[in-house]
Amino acid sequence: HMATHAFFKALLFLGAGIVIHEMHHLKDKLNLNFDEQDMTYMGGLRKMMPVTAVVFIIASMALAGLPLTSGYLSKDAILIGVFEWAEVKGGLHWIFPVLVSITSWLTTFYIFRVVFKVFFGEFKLADLLNVAVGNKPLHEPTNWMKIPVIVLAIFCLGVIYAINPINLESSWIYHAFMTGEHSESIYHLLIPVYINILSLVLLYTAYLVYAKNKFRFGAGQSWDFKISYH
Repeated sequence: HMATHAFFKALLFLGAGIVIHEMHHLKDKLNLNFDEQDMTYMGGLRKMMPVTAVVFIIASMALAGLPLTSGYLSKDAILIGVFEWAEVKGGLHWIFPVLVSITSWLTTFYIFRVVFKVFFGEFKLADLLNVAVGNKPLHEPTNWMKIPVIVLAIFCLGVIYAINPINLESSWIYHAFMTGEHSESIYHLLIPVYINILSLVLLYTAYLVYAKNKFRFGAGQSWDFKISYH
Protein backbone atom coordinates (compact mmCIF):
# COMPACT_ATOMS: atom_id res chain seq x y z
CA HIS A 1 0.00 0.00 0.00
CA MET A 2 2.94 2.34 0.60
CA ALA A 3 4.05 1.70 -2.98
CA THR A 4 0.63 2.27 -4.56
CA HIS A 5 -0.21 5.16 -2.23
CA ALA A 6 2.91 7.07 -3.31
CA PHE A 7 1.60 7.35 -6.88
CA PHE A 8 -2.07 8.17 -6.38
CA LYS A 9 -1.55 10.57 -3.48
CA ALA A 10 1.22 12.41 -5.34
CA LEU A 11 -1.11 12.64 -8.35
CA LEU A 12 -3.95 14.03 -6.21
CA PHE A 13 -1.69 16.74 -4.81
CA LEU A 14 -0.31 17.67 -8.23
CA GLY A 15 -3.80 17.58 -9.79
CA ALA A 16 -5.09 19.91 -7.08
CA GLY A 17 -2.06 22.12 -7.69
CA ILE A 18 -2.85 22.34 -11.41
CA VAL A 19 -6.43 23.39 -10.70
CA ILE A 20 -5.35 26.01 -8.14
CA HIS A 21 -2.65 27.27 -10.56
CA GLU A 22 -5.18 27.75 -13.37
CA MET A 23 -7.76 29.36 -11.07
CA HIS A 24 -5.08 31.74 -9.79
CA HIS A 25 -4.09 32.58 -13.38
CA LEU A 26 -7.74 33.34 -14.20
CA LYS A 27 -8.06 35.47 -11.06
CA ASP A 28 -5.04 37.59 -12.04
CA LYS A 29 -5.97 37.79 -15.71
CA LEU A 30 -9.46 39.17 -15.04
CA ASN A 31 -8.61 40.98 -11.80
CA LEU A 32 -11.29 39.05 -9.89
CA ASN A 33 -11.57 38.73 -6.14
CA PHE A 34 -12.11 35.14 -4.98
CA ASP A 35 -10.27 32.34 -3.22
CA GLU A 36 -8.69 30.20 -5.95
CA GLN A 37 -8.59 27.22 -3.54
CA ASP A 38 -12.31 27.36 -2.72
CA MET A 39 -14.20 24.57 -4.51
CA THR A 40 -17.44 26.54 -4.41
CA TYR A 41 -15.99 28.73 -7.19
CA MET A 42 -15.16 25.77 -9.42
CA GLY A 43 -17.37 23.18 -11.13
CA GLY A 44 -17.47 21.92 -14.71
CA LEU A 45 -13.69 21.93 -15.08
CA ARG A 46 -13.68 18.60 -16.92
CA LYS A 47 -14.98 20.44 -20.01
CA MET A 48 -12.07 22.88 -19.94
CA MET A 49 -9.34 20.66 -18.47
CA PRO A 50 -10.20 17.11 -19.64
CA VAL A 51 -6.73 15.58 -19.15
CA THR A 52 -6.46 16.95 -15.61
CA ALA A 53 -9.97 15.69 -14.87
CA VAL A 54 -9.25 12.17 -16.14
CA VAL A 55 -5.98 11.72 -14.22
CA PHE A 56 -7.53 13.17 -11.05
CA ILE A 57 -10.49 10.77 -11.33
CA ILE A 58 -8.11 7.81 -11.83
CA ALA A 59 -6.19 8.83 -8.70
CA SER A 60 -9.46 9.25 -6.80
CA MET A 61 -10.58 5.77 -7.83
CA ALA A 62 -7.26 4.37 -6.62
CA LEU A 63 -7.55 6.23 -3.30
CA ALA A 64 -11.06 4.83 -2.88
CA GLY A 65 -9.77 1.35 -3.73
CA LEU A 66 -12.16 0.80 -6.64
CA PRO A 67 -11.66 -2.19 -9.00
CA LEU A 68 -8.98 -2.08 -11.73
CA THR A 69 -6.87 0.42 -9.78
CA SER A 70 -3.73 -0.10 -7.72
CA GLY A 71 -5.55 0.95 -4.57
CA TYR A 72 -8.04 -1.85 -5.04
CA LEU A 73 -5.27 -4.40 -4.65
CA SER A 74 -3.41 -2.79 -1.75
CA LYS A 75 -6.45 -1.72 0.30
CA ASP A 76 -7.94 -5.19 -0.10
CA ALA A 77 -4.71 -6.66 1.23
CA ILE A 78 -4.99 -4.49 4.35
CA LEU A 79 -8.69 -5.20 4.87
CA ILE A 80 -8.29 -8.93 4.39
CA GLY A 81 -5.37 -8.96 6.83
CA VAL A 82 -7.33 -7.03 9.47
CA PHE A 83 -10.38 -9.32 9.16
CA GLU A 84 -8.24 -12.47 9.39
CA TRP A 85 -6.41 -11.05 12.42
CA ALA A 86 -9.69 -10.15 14.14
CA GLU A 87 -11.06 -13.64 13.53
CA VAL A 88 -8.04 -15.16 15.26
CA LYS A 89 -8.12 -12.70 18.18
CA GLY A 90 -11.90 -12.53 18.54
CA GLY A 91 -13.90 -10.39 20.96
CA LEU A 92 -13.31 -6.64 20.97
CA HIS A 93 -10.66 -6.99 18.26
CA TRP A 94 -13.53 -6.97 15.73
CA ILE A 95 -13.79 -3.22 16.25
CA PHE A 96 -10.66 -2.79 14.10
CA PRO A 97 -12.08 -4.22 10.83
CA VAL A 98 -15.25 -2.18 11.48
CA LEU A 99 -13.25 1.05 11.89
CA VAL A 100 -11.07 0.30 8.86
CA SER A 101 -14.18 -0.36 6.75
CA ILE A 102 -15.86 2.87 7.86
CA THR A 103 -12.67 4.81 7.10
CA SER A 104 -12.52 3.28 3.63
CA TRP A 105 -16.12 4.29 2.90
CA LEU A 106 -15.59 7.83 4.21
CA THR A 107 -12.54 8.12 1.95
CA THR A 108 -14.62 7.18 -1.09
CA PHE A 109 -17.27 9.76 -0.26
CA TYR A 110 -14.94 12.66 0.52
CA ILE A 111 -12.67 12.24 -2.51
CA PHE A 112 -15.58 11.98 -4.94
CA ARG A 113 -17.17 14.99 -3.26
CA VAL A 114 -14.05 16.82 -4.47
CA VAL A 115 -14.27 15.27 -7.95
CA PHE A 116 -17.92 16.20 -8.47
CA LYS A 117 -17.67 19.70 -6.96
CA VAL A 118 -14.60 20.60 -9.03
CA PHE A 119 -14.98 18.77 -12.36
CA PHE A 120 -18.75 18.26 -12.80
CA GLY A 121 -21.78 20.53 -12.94
CA GLU A 122 -21.49 24.10 -14.19
CA PHE A 123 -18.58 26.51 -13.77
CA LYS A 124 -19.57 28.61 -10.76
CA LEU A 125 -17.71 31.73 -11.90
CA ALA A 126 -19.46 31.85 -15.29
CA ASP A 127 -21.79 34.64 -14.20
CA LEU A 128 -18.87 36.85 -13.15
CA LEU A 129 -17.00 36.49 -16.46
CA ASN A 130 -17.68 38.77 -19.40
CA VAL A 131 -18.54 37.47 -22.86
CA ALA A 132 -15.07 38.24 -24.24
CA VAL A 133 -13.57 35.43 -22.17
CA GLY A 134 -15.55 32.83 -24.12
CA ASN A 135 -16.81 29.44 -23.01
CA LYS A 136 -13.45 28.16 -21.80
CA PRO A 137 -11.87 30.64 -19.40
CA LEU A 138 -9.62 27.86 -18.04
CA HIS A 139 -7.33 25.56 -20.01
CA GLU A 140 -4.92 22.67 -19.56
CA PRO A 141 -1.48 23.49 -18.13
CA THR A 142 1.75 23.22 -20.10
CA ASN A 143 3.30 19.83 -20.83
CA TRP A 144 5.77 20.40 -17.99
CA MET A 145 2.84 20.01 -15.60
CA LYS A 146 0.68 17.67 -17.69
CA ILE A 147 3.12 14.88 -18.60
CA PRO A 148 4.16 14.04 -15.00
CA VAL A 149 0.53 13.57 -13.90
CA ILE A 150 -0.17 11.33 -16.89
CA VAL A 151 2.82 9.15 -15.91
CA LEU A 152 1.59 9.00 -12.31
CA ALA A 153 -1.91 8.07 -13.54
CA ILE A 154 -0.50 5.07 -15.41
CA PHE A 155 1.02 3.83 -12.15
CA CYS A 156 -2.39 4.08 -10.50
CA LEU A 157 -3.69 1.27 -12.72
CA GLY A 158 -3.95 -2.24 -11.33
CA VAL A 159 -2.30 -3.90 -14.34
CA ILE A 160 1.03 -2.36 -13.31
CA TYR A 161 0.95 -4.43 -10.11
CA ALA A 162 -0.91 -7.59 -11.10
CA ILE A 163 -1.53 -9.69 -14.22
CA ASN A 164 -5.16 -9.84 -13.12
CA PRO A 165 -5.95 -6.37 -11.72
CA ILE A 166 -8.91 -7.61 -9.68
CA ASN A 167 -7.08 -10.51 -8.07
CA LEU A 168 -4.79 -9.71 -5.13
CA GLU A 169 -3.06 -13.11 -5.38
CA SER A 170 -1.77 -12.30 -8.88
CA SER A 171 0.11 -9.23 -7.64
CA TRP A 172 3.87 -9.59 -7.87
CA ILE A 173 4.48 -7.00 -5.14
CA TYR A 174 2.07 -8.81 -2.80
CA HIS A 175 4.05 -12.03 -3.13
CA ALA A 176 7.38 -10.23 -2.87
CA PHE A 177 6.49 -8.88 0.59
CA MET A 178 4.59 -11.91 1.87
CA THR A 179 5.96 -13.65 4.94
CA GLY A 180 4.87 -16.97 6.34
CA GLU A 181 2.23 -19.21 4.82
CA HIS A 182 -0.19 -17.94 2.21
CA SER A 183 -3.83 -18.07 3.34
CA GLU A 184 -6.83 -18.67 1.12
CA SER A 185 -9.58 -17.65 3.54
CA ILE A 186 -13.13 -16.75 2.54
CA TYR A 187 -12.24 -13.10 3.19
CA HIS A 188 -10.25 -12.99 -0.05
CA LEU A 189 -13.57 -13.37 -1.88
CA LEU A 190 -15.94 -11.55 0.47
CA ILE A 191 -13.98 -8.39 1.35
CA PRO A 192 -13.68 -6.95 -2.19
CA VAL A 193 -17.43 -7.43 -2.70
CA TYR A 194 -18.40 -6.19 0.76
CA ILE A 195 -16.27 -3.05 0.72
CA ASN A 196 -16.90 -2.00 -2.88
CA ILE A 197 -20.68 -2.36 -2.99
CA LEU A 198 -21.16 0.34 -0.36
CA SER A 199 -18.29 2.37 -1.85
CA LEU A 200 -20.14 2.52 -5.17
CA VAL A 201 -23.38 3.47 -3.39
CA LEU A 202 -21.56 6.32 -1.62
CA LEU A 203 -19.91 7.39 -4.89
CA TYR A 204 -23.34 7.59 -6.55
CA THR A 205 -24.71 9.51 -3.55
CA ALA A 206 -21.88 12.04 -3.87
CA TYR A 207 -22.71 12.32 -7.58
CA LEU A 208 -26.37 13.08 -6.87
CA VAL A 209 -25.51 15.64 -4.18
CA TYR A 210 -22.54 17.48 -5.66
CA ALA A 211 -22.83 16.98 -9.43
CA LYS A 212 -26.59 16.86 -9.99
CA ASN A 213 -27.74 18.84 -6.91
CA LYS A 214 -30.63 16.39 -6.44
CA PHE A 215 -30.70 16.96 -2.69
CA ARG A 216 -28.74 18.61 0.10
CA PHE A 217 -27.69 17.42 3.53
CA GLY A 218 -28.53 20.75 5.15
CA ALA A 219 -25.18 20.55 6.91
CA GLY A 220 -24.81 24.29 7.33
CA GLN A 221 -27.26 24.39 10.22
CA SER A 222 -26.55 21.02 11.84
CA TRP A 223 -24.65 20.86 15.14
CA ASP A 224 -22.18 18.21 13.90
CA PHE A 225 -21.27 20.33 10.88
CA LYS A 226 -20.72 23.41 13.05
CA ILE A 227 -18.50 21.49 15.50
CA SER A 228 -16.35 19.94 12.75
CA TYR A 229 -16.18 23.25 10.86
CA HIS A 230 -14.97 25.24 13.86
